[in-house]
Amino acid sequence: MAGRSLLAYPAVGLLIGVLLAVVHGLSDAAPPAVSAALILLTWVLSTGALHLDGLADCADAWVGGHGSRERTLQILKDPHAGSVAVAVTVTVLLAKFAALQSLPAQSGAVETL
Repeated sequence: MAGRSLLAYPAVGLLIGVLLAVVHGLSDAAPPAVSAALILLTWVLSTGALHLDGLADCADAWVGGHGSRERTLQILKDPHAGSVAVAVTVTVLLAKFAALQSLPAQSGAVETL
């Protein structure tokens, strides 16, 4: 079952990309910061923040594990977010926001939709 789900990954990625392009096109008249915020919000919500959660878990385990495999695995099982997880997540979201804010107002991909 899980193996067959891999076949849907490209389609899901395309669907998310089209959704983000539509949000970009609809927010074209808004200031760049507002448009970037709307796109980023849509991006995070459409993926359920799954990748951000995984990144936060890995950051906590990498820093908090102190080279101990057992400690690293214990941290990975802990549902709470540590300070490193928060710092890495905020930094990644700020970087994505800055990148989205630098998008041109009119994109060829959006014009073809």
